[in-house]
Amino acid sequence: MSVMRGWTMAAVAALGVVAIGATAMAAPADTVKERQASMKAQGADLKAVTDYSRGKADKDAALKGAQDLADHAAKSAKLFPKGTSSTDLPGVSKAKPEIWTDNVKFMAILKGMQDRAAKLPAVIKTGTPDDVRTAAMDLAKTGCGACHSAYRAAGAQ
Repeated sequence: MSVMRGWTMAAVAALGVVAIGATAMAAPADTVKERQASMKAQGADLKAVTDYSRGKADKDAALKGAQDLADHAAKSAKLFPKGTSSTDLPGVSKAKPEIWTDNVKFMAILKGMQDRAAKLPAVIKTGTPDDVRTAAMDLAKTGCGACHSAYRAAGAQ
């Protein structure tokens, strides 16, 4: 092997390491963007449910919203890996570091939200609009609200 070819292969290998490193550095920000998109989708899904409970949307739209909400909720835990807090990614993430230092409490809130979201489609199918409103408001307060008030950085929308 010539010296020039050896240097070329070393340069290519070094560029590969740099590219992998850049990808690894971009991954946490990408996860935050995915998390934020999921939260926005959950908000829209919950709105479809509450609109139905107020007579502003039909049952099919509410069922779709409730199922989508349950699907997003079931996947939420994977959207909070270490390294994605507001301290790790200032200006990008609104997640307080306490999510990881107080993870048992965070996961309990998340599990409660997932359980409530999973039950919401059945409430829409069998309950009255008042039942749906009660279930949706409970989910919003004890799931979304509890997590956001404890674990979302000040100034977050």
